[in-house]
Amino acid sequence: MDNESDFLYFKRMRHIIKSITIASLGNLLEWYDFGLFASFSLLFSQLFFPQQSGHLALIEIFAVYAVGFFCRPLGAILFGMMGDRYGRVKTLRASIFAMTLPTILIAFLPTYAMLGIGAPLMLMGLRLFQGMSLGGEFTGVIIYLAESAPRQHRAFLTSFAGTIANVGFLFSGCVAAILVHLMTPEHFAQYGWRLAFLLGGALGLMIFYLQRFLKETHAFSALQGKHEVAQVSFWVVIKATWPKMLLTIGLVMLGSVLYYMSFVYFFSLLQSLGMSKSVAYILQAVFLGLMLIFVPLGGVLCDHWGRRKTFLILAGAVFTFSLPALYLLLSGHFIYIVLGLLFFVLLSSLEQGTTSITVVEQFPAAFRYSGLSFSYNLAQAIFGGTAPMLAGYLSFIKQSALGPAFYLMGLAAVTFLTALFFLKKNRPTLA
Repeated sequence: MDNESDFLYFKRMRHIIKSITIASLGNLLEWYDFGLFASFSLLFSQLFFPQQSGHLALIEIFAVYAVGFFCRPLGAILFGMMGDRYGRVKTLRASIFAMTLPTILIAFLPTYAMLGIGAPLMLMGLRLFQGMSLGGEFTGVIIYLAESAPRQHRAFLTSFAGTIANVGFLFSGCVAAILVHLMTPEHFAQYGWRLAFLLGGALGLMIFYLQRFLKETHAFSALQGKHEVAQVSFWVVIKATWPKMLLTIGLVMLGSVLYYMSFVYFFSLLQSLGMSKSVAYILQAVFLGLMLIFVPLGGVLCDHWGRRKTFLILAGAVFTFSLPALYLLLSGHFIYIVLGLLFFVLLSSLEQGTTSITVVEQFPAAFRYSGLSFSYNLAQAIFGGTAPMLAGYLSFIKQSALGPAFYLMGLAAVTFLTALFFLKKNRPTLA
């Protein structure tokens, strides 16, 4: 009997691991694409905004980067309602297909020298379309993982959404570094970056095929069995879950800024201060590689400490150490730069291992996809998408080199108070 129980347990765990891996692959494409945009930000500022000065062109390309985030709440409404009505799996496949199309089209974009003002406008249009498709991707993945995971390991297994996302970011950095190494700067500017986006399109089509093997989660299947699948307007979802939405925004804002500032703004800042592209890409790849270990570890700590305690530790550490860590980045000494980046990467890893499962657990199953997707992506649009642009504005326009650290400290204070007063200690069921 024990052998039979062990066999059934390992069979179930194998199915869970397989489902988690396939479901998480959508995040690989999402962050591969965003990683390319971050890695090529300086090049894109020259190709699509050449009439501006260096710093102003960089801020403008960060603005285009932010535009993609502004459509995420709109896409979240669309894909969120689909997820609650038609299931998690069908919605994940629809969002990955919608993400793949603009990735391929970016590879064929004309530059400013070819089309003038039409070039940045077309880039912005594709970023808007990408933003809409992303509105249901990441939240759909963490919902699928959380609803598939055993209760005692929920944070750890859900953290693989962030881990696979970092694989995508790491992969994009490796692709960028290889292309830069193999090509002359002229050839890279002409067509090298286009090859990277074409590779992303092929990756997206492969993921779309693999996701056909996913099975629906128990939580949604149970809703279908009880005839409790939500068939209501989004306004009803807002009225039913608005306190949970506000709580989600309060928890997500810090992590979104911390991540995009760490892996988009800081590496562009270091290049603008004289660090070579190759060194910046290598550093970025090393720290993303470390996050493949640190993010699951963050999930383990969250399962052990509990959601509320982990958030309090995280927000307190960001508030206390952001300023000295930014001093290290601005020091100009390589070892200090590495230590400063290590601080931000460690805390971002803990955040990724904690936030995903915490926000999924706040919503009832019937409204989970739409309620979570909208509030999560609204926070990402307001805070995450604007983080590189705002940090660049504070540093280059307002001449406030430490401004980004004070911004992080303010967000950390809000998240700390949100977790302290509104986040419950218990771990609810997701059925």
